[in-house]
Amino acid sequence: SKKRSRPDWLKVRFSVNENFRDLMNIVNDNNLHTVCQEARCPNQSECWGKGTATL
Repeated sequence: SKKRSRPDWLKVRFSVNENFRDLMNIVNDNNLHTVCQEARCPNQSECWGKGTATL
């Protein structure tokens, strides 16, 4: 069966700042996987934007 997409009102837009980019680079460069990524957390941009990630 075809996967349904979420309605627009339920989708969260990521806001990206320098802290977010720095943390993303650290995670990717070290081949790490965060709880945020695996759970597809809608608050990831908020936490990463403050320099916080849960491994």
